[in-house]
Formats: sequence, C-alpha cells, structure tokens
Amino acid sequence: MKNTEAIVYYRKNADWLSEAPWQPPSITRLDELDEVHRMDIMPMPSVYWLEHVWKTMQNIDGGDLPQQLGVRSMMVGDIVVIGNEGWQVEATGWSPVSSDWLTNEPLYAKP
Repeated sequence: MKNTEAIVYYRKNADWLSEAPWQPPSITRLDELDEVHRMDIMPMPSVYWLEHVWKTMQNIDGGDLPQQLGVRSMMVGDIVVIGNEGWQVEATGWSPVSSDWLTNEPLYAKP
C-alpha cells in the first residue's frame, strides 16, 4: 500500500467567527481558502487519516508543525482533501465536502 497525500486548506476570511464560531459558511470556491500544507499519509485505515492530519496541524507544545510553517492551528471550517474526497472540520468531528465541488473546481490541483 503506497502513501496518500493530504492537502490542508485554511479559510482566508474568518469574519464569520465573531458571529457564529461553530457554524462556518459554506465554501463555494477554492480561492476562499489558502493551501497551508501538503503531507504524506502513511498507509492506515482511512478512518484514522483525518485524525492524524488534525493532530499534526495542532500547535500543542510550541514548536510543532503549525509554528514551523508560520500558521495557526487547524480549526472549525478548515478543509482537508485526501485524494478525491474532502472534509471540513466541525465543532465535533468532520463533514464531507461535496465531491462535485472538488471535481469541478478549476483551481484544485489534484495530488
């Protein structure tokens, strides 16, 4: 089984946080996001991939990957794309991002 690439996107505009911090607005275009990191995901059951990305993108002890990259920790509303599937971080867990949106997005560079 070969490694798979995960692409981590953070939202450019976080104005919604002051009004509804647990309910991010829908993403309609990829240019509403900033690609902050690409990482190889080692072979493992897919159920663990998202949690691995989440944990990797948290700056818990200082000097962790987000600090090294000069970005904040992952939060509600951020997006992870693995292969042809995308997920949005929710207050608890993840929600799928429309596969139609991903496959029709001209700016999305598939790994």
